Amino acid sequence: MALELRWIEGVTTVREFVKALTTTITLGQDSSYWELVYPSSISAVTNKSIVSTKPFSLNNEGQPTGKDTEFYLMIERPVIGEEGELALNYVELTIGDKLNESSDGFAEEHYGESARYAWYRDFKDIEGLYYGEWLPIKYFMNIDIKTFNLVIQGDPSIDVRPYHNALFSYANVGAIESYEGGDEDIRGNFGLTVGSDIAPKRSMRFGANTGTGVLDVIMAYSRAGAPYQAHDIKFKADNPYKDKYFIGPSEWTHKFHFDEITVIHKYDRERGKLRNVLIGDRSALENNAELIYMKGTDEETVYKSYQISAPYTAIEESANPLYGVILRKS
Repeated sequence: MALELRWIEGVTTVREFVKALTTTITLGQDSSYWELVYPSSISAVTNKSIVSTKPFSLNNEGQPTGKDTEFYLMIERPVIGEEGELALNYVELTIGDKLNESSDGFAEEHYGESARYAWYRDFKDIEGLYYGEWLPIKYFMNIDIKTFNLVIQGDPSIDVRPYHNALFSYANVGAIESYEGGDEDIRGNFGLTVGSDIAPKRSMRFGANTGTGVLDVIMAYSRAGAPYQAHDIKFKADNPYKDKYFIGPSEWTHKFHFDEITVIHKYDRERGKLRNVLIGDRSALENNAELIYMKGTDEETVYKSYQISAPYTAIEESANPLYGVILRKS
């Protein structure tokens, strides 16, 4: 049996976001590849959780491999005010490869920088915009033992002019797909990238190339073992500024054309590809539109499209910042 890919769509609120995402990732601890590490039960989750997976413990056919390298993801709605005020428009995602003794955080130097994953712009800077913990958040996710891709959107119904404050934000967490014939990549093959409402602060924790997880993909280790370094993305792309009349699929192939997303390091070069997601021109596609590859065959695959609007992403730093993503649904 091949690895199971699950597709989940839902709606939650700011207040319940950490718990809802944790429950979705772990399936409430019922027959899931991802496990809840902190706190001890789903019912105890409020504004912080840690989940884990062993992305290489099963092969693509779902058979045990004995390779039980474990990685962790912390999801936290941080305190941002002196009076214990919690963030309303984002959570922080942090990946690591070793926990501390109490398993409520990471061991020293075994985690990357926290990435600010936002569903709205910060209302404090926008006249007339207000929301609270009641704000609805839509989410769309695919997930298996190795990776999950997630798109979130803050409810746009409370937005104000110029109506670009509610964000579609994309996140990818997990292992990337190695190239066939390439060297085995297990020890440091776990990454993070998110969409954010503000530019990330640069860190020197692991040198000048320390990953932000926003304008790049943080990978747990480089080829030589440097921790939590920035990796870039690349893909086939048009000139984003050229003239075009793009109102549908190709007149020649009658299809929309998308490409895989390659993860590349400035020194190690091409490392692998993001899994279960493609990227391409978003001009003629609506959010949540279904695209079908090899329709009517045994290889039929269904994707859903999203026009990512978060202003700070790895896509913004790529060859074409106007591209959107399509997530594999089945």
